[in-house]
Amino acid sequence: MRSSRFHKLKKIISNIYNLILLKKINFNNKKAIVVICIIYFFCIGLVTFYSLKKPEYNWDMLPYMALVLKMEHKNIDEMHSLTYESAKQNIPAEAYQKIIDSTNIYRKKMKDSAANFYQQLPFYIIKPLYVLTVFAFYKIGFSLPASTILPSVFSYLFIAMFSLYWLKNYLNFFLAAVISLLVMLSAPMLTVARMSTPDCLSAFLLLSAFYFIIHKPVFIIAFIFLAISVFARLDNIIAFAAIIFLFIFSNKKEFKFSLPRNMIILLLLATCYFCVTSSVQGFGWSMLYYPSFVHYLNLLRGFHASFSIHDYLKIIYSNAVTGLYHAHIIVFFLMNVLIFCKKKIEGFSLLNFDQLFALIMMVVIVIRFLLQPDISDRFYIAYYLITIILLVRAITNNDDLNNLPKIFNQQK
Repeated sequence: MRSSRFHKLKKIISNIYNLILLKKINFNNKKAIVVICIIYFFCIGLVTFYSLKKPEYNWDMLPYMALVLKMEHKNIDEMHSLTYESAKQNIPAEAYQKIIDSTNIYRKKMKDSAANFYQQLPFYIIKPLYVLTVFAFYKIGFSLPASTILPSVFSYLFIAMFSLYWLKNYLNFFLAAVISLLVMLSAPMLTVARMSTPDCLSAFLLLSAFYFIIHKPVFIIAFIFLAISVFARLDNIIAFAAIIFLFIFSNKKEFKFSLPRNMIILLLLATCYFCVTSSVQGFGWSMLYYPSFVHYLNLLRGFHASFSIHDYLKIIYSNAVTGLYHAHIIVFFLMNVLIFCKKKIEGFSLLNFDQLFALIMMVVIVIRFLLQPDISDRFYIAYYLITIILLVRAITNNDDLNNLPKIFNQQK
């Protein structure tokens, strides 16, 4: 009896596989695509609408608002008062009270002192593309708080469209839509869509660059997106440098350049970095940025004239433990490891480009954590997304998958 049920279950699974994965049902005809798109974008539209109506109202929105006001108001006290006044008038009272929470030492200090608040701006001014985008929405007529959220909302929408477009190259349209929708409805994506940070914008730019590296190799377009991403988040320079390193030492013919061209690329990479970091010099910070940043590696962002290795290791340990409990970084590494399971790896030189790229992405995350010890999903959205896409590519290119119906049939 049990054996009979088991065989029936295998038959059902085999039939589902034949219908969907082997495309016995044509999900790629125009009518099916229209229906799937309507359902897909209806769900994405609901998330977009909810993100606009119920944003996170995270404290970081205040410095970004201040940087927009700084373009027109040079007086520090005036900029500070206008920032908090705009927040008070345009966000719900309950959310505003959390932002100025007097029981939080840091937030109370920022509310009471314009000088202390101004000293925090170097952490935010190094995201000039996001600040300019916020400024553009503000000038169009949106309130300052709303302007800080709109870049994330639109970036979420663009990622939803782009991920579906990319995945349909490897799967039938139905499966591509299902996987893309599940990704877009995951906790990290839902969270980042509601935040006043450059993280969602950064993820979209990096994902676009990855597309022109992985799926449709066009160096100049990939390079442009990578360069722009540095202006969205300075730490994207790590991914930029790692990918250039991969180009130099990989065997991918589309990215094989002469030594002079490689030197020009590295020079442009350095130019992007210093164009962004030049803005912090007005605050007395080093143009290299990270040597100054290291003195603020604590939860309250207070300055420490001396910072020992012991203090650094304590922060590394504390934030790593916190991240392991509250972020999805372990799932990311698990998916990356699965990309290497397609076939037996007998040597580093035998890794294909996708596997090398996955390895580089893991290295980038480790380096980024060492420079800024924080394991929050919002920083790694682009890396999560490309890992899922690489895993789909690995699965759909696996010949063993095509033998699955035969395995079921042999056991009947």
